[in-house]
Amino acid sequence: MKKALFVSVKVFGITLACILLFVLLYMFFAGSFGRMVVYKKPVIEPANLTVYLLSNGAHMDIVVPVNTDVIDWSQQFKYQNTRAADSTFNYIAIGWGDKGFYMEIPTWDDLTVRIALRAGLGIGSSAIHATYYRNMYDYEGDELCRKFTITENQYKDMVNYVLGFLIFDTDIKAINIDTDALYGNYDAFYEAKKSYSIFYTCNTWTNNLLKASGQRACLWTPFSQPLLDLYN
Repeated sequence: MKKALFVSVKVFGITLACILLFVLLYMFFAGSFGRMVVYKKPVIEPANLTVYLLSNGAHMDIVVPVNTDVIDWSQQFKYQNTRAADSTFNYIAIGWGDKGFYMEIPTWDDLTVRIALRAGLGIGSSAIHATYYRNMYDYEGDELCRKFTITENQYKDMVNYVLGFLIFDTDIKAINIDTDALYGNYDAFYEAKKSYSIFYTCNTWTNNLLKASGQRACLWTPFSQPLLDLYN
């Protein structure tokens, strides 16, 4: 009996030590790679299209004009899919993440071990979250917002990156997720590809979007703060 108890305690101790070591290594590499910069690709055309990075402190969205010569996002992310259905809004914030996190935990108090493990292990499904903004004036200068300009070709790469994560219906339109778990009157969720994990988070997605469009980015980051620091 004592021997079995000793073995159990030993196994528990080793398991706990391994978990702690993993967490420490994860934070070390996240911090290190988050400070390593992938520099912006040089271009010769004018950068005259304004976009934003907008964070809520944990999650980062890219905010772009609704309608440009490149794309009209309202054709994919229809105004009618939001509660307000207000077509006067000029900007749209686009983010990607775990569907369970998005829809089942409106606040961190609602987080459960099941949802956290499902997302962290990469076995859940994902969603694109699109939120309309009338303008971005109120956010410029905010500590959680960064403004920068890109070229039209860079924006095309950004658009193609987002479209590559959407799941489309037979009419080649983004599939709206019919849910009451919306954050307000101006947002909606859409079916998306790939699974969230601790190695590929919502912020990793945004960081890779910046890489895909030739912008400054972190080598790798699961967090939003390194991106805010990079564009400070």
